[in-house]
Amino acid sequence: MRCYYHSNVEAVGVCKSCQRGLCAACATDAPNGLACRGRCEARVAAIDALIERNLSSYRRTGLFLAFAGGLMMLVGLVTLRDGWPFVILGLAFASWGVFHIVGGRRMSGKHLAAKPSA
Repeated sequence: MRCYYHSNVEAVGVCKSCQRGLCAACATDAPNGLACRGRCEARVAAIDALIERNLSSYRRTGLFLAFAGGLMMLVGLVTLRDGWPFVILGLAFASWGVFHIVGGRRMSGKHLAAKPSA
């Protein structure tokens, strides 16, 4: 692949924002990828900030769901005779919450591991 701005130079990577091939002179190293020097740096920073906010929100949602599920199970167990629907719903919500927490951690690990070596 060739650099988008210098067609005679081999590209070292791709801009995270515009997906154009970049040579070493045109690329700037962003925290989680490359950006076009002087063109896409702010947009790549905004993309990284958005990804971090989404991952944080995903994990917080998981904590809320796990807490709500635990509370529903507790209500169901206290009213054992007629509370079995609460136990089942609580188990479902708690499982969904754990799924969000684990998924958020897994995605965060992939996001951090995606740093370019160039």
